[in-house]
Amino acid sequence: MTTMLIDAEQRTPAMPAHLRQQLGERALIDLALAAVQTVGEGLPGPLAAAGRHSPQMLLTLLTYCYAAGVYGSEDIEYDCRHDAATRYLCANASPDQDTIRNFRRANRRWIEACLACVYGRAYGVRFAPASSEPSLVSSRALFDFARRQVELAIMIDMAMHD
Repeated sequence: MTTMLIDAEQRTPAMPAHLRQQLGERALIDLALAAVQTVGEGLPGPLAAAGRHSPQMLLTLLTYCYAAGVYGSEDIEYDCRHDAATRYLCANASPDQDTIRNFRRANRRWIEACLACVYGRAYGVRFAPASSEPSLVSSRALFDFARRQVELAIMIDMAMHD
């Protein structure tokens, strides 16, 4: 079942939650990189430490993976070794699942902000009809959706260790 983004208050068209299929791998990588740069300039406070891995790299990696529909920390660890896009994002320095989970716990608000940015840009660029009108998706709907995506990742990790 595909998760869809719907702003019920404004009755906007649905948008796929898994953007890799819709936009393509390269476009989603570009959106994740741009989101981390944009959000990094706008939020107060530094990212929490990530051990030997760059916090910006982990933020980009998790933003990309969650937007691509890869939520489990074990799945992300696996993709860092076997998927070209995630290997590129982590520069062949594969974080383990514990590092991924710890980073998510410490930097959840940053991840949610980056996801909201990715979905907002994807909606405006790919899914909205060509017009000069502003996007129909509210920022609140984007942040709520991003929060639910991170909660899904947490639930999947909990289920894997149950």
